[in-house]
Amino acid sequence: MPLPSYAPCCAASARDLTANVCEQCGHVLLRCPGFAECGVLVDATGYCATHIAPRLLIERGALLGARVGQRVTVPLVLANGSRLGGGFRVERLLKGDPGRELEEVALDWDSLRAGDERPFNVDTGVFEAGGSTRLRVLIVLATNRGGATDSYAFSAEVLLKIDEREQKAQITQNINVQGGHFEAGASAVVQTGPSITESMKYSLGDSNLELGRTPVATLQRAEAYELREGVRGYAELRAALAPHTKVQCDGFEDGEAPAGARPFLAQRVLSLGRNSRQRSDKNPEPNDLVFRARGKDGAVDRDRSLAVSGRAATLGLENGRLLLTVTGSRTLYVNGDALEHGASVVLADKDRVGLLGPRASDLGFTVEFSAEGDELSTLWLTRSGA
Repeated sequence: MPLPSYAPCCAASARDLTANVCEQCGHVLLRCPGFAECGVLVDATGYCATHIAPRLLIERGALLGARVGQRVTVPLVLANGSRLGGGFRVERLLKGDPGRELEEVALDWDSLRAGDERPFNVDTGVFEAGGSTRLRVLIVLATNRGGATDSYAFSAEVLLKIDEREQKAQITQNINVQGGHFEAGASAVVQTGPSITESMKYSLGDSNLELGRTPVATLQRAEAYELREGVRGYAELRAALAPHTKVQCDGFEDGEAPAGARPFLAQRVLSLGRNSRQRSDKNPEPNDLVFRARGKDGAVDRDRSLAVSGRAATLGLENGRLLLTVTGSRTLYVNGDALEHGASVVLADKDRVGLLGPRASDLGFTVEFSAEGDELSTLWLTRSGA
């Protein structure tokens, strides 16, 4: 279920970095991966508007009207308004004319540092009817904060007014807008029919003369698109893991796994392998989940257990998905496929990870999800094999 809003007491509790819940109200504390910089408590997706602040602008004087039979090229600007130096990478940029599927918009750049801005053009189709219509712009961005990579989708709409009178053949000027940065006074190109070089004369609108551009609309999070297209979470489930997802461990002996279901993913990474859960001089890398081979009598098989790396792998939360990364020197197996040191793979529902071999009878564990709405409420990790 979605988390309720944070109370003022949560901010005070969050200053203690060892606290996972508010000591006064019991609210689960989800910190931005860049919490040391921003001090922000985030929602289940980890989105932080202080670190991730895209802005969509339009050049001054851009024409947002046309006639039936015309199409328009709208000159837009994507800006990074982050105040903390957070950059982002543009993974996808799409446009959506009314009644048409979203289409990719080609860019010759893909990243923006804090304070940077880059121009791009969005072409509409030919307008077949008069009235008001909306051009949709959808942007998928990837960010890295505190070593954690996350992707988010944002959308905005540009209102266009279409005159029902059809365009006459008279051409009064040509505008060529290619590459580089638009100066103040640059405009949208109104195109007649299939032509891409002819445009109509128009008057520049009032706008911010100093900046040469104005905001189009507030970019809104497109959470439904994120789940539907697999930007975050699992598209086939239309749901995502969250830091407060409960982790339930089954089939482990006492002391080999956390007792009881708990929101263990809040720390973003779980470690697993042969090493115990207790840190000591002899065990500087304790695990969250302990895997040791056992004989038929249930006793630890020391020789076979030594074939499991002390820290064999980590389970990380990335973009609402469970990411397995091999950290040990021994080969691991996911559904029978071998993974070597340094390899990473997203684990899906019913996937099995083998630590001593590819067979179901070999020591390992199975992943299962329990869904509740658009969130995966419980992650089940079930130990199996000898």
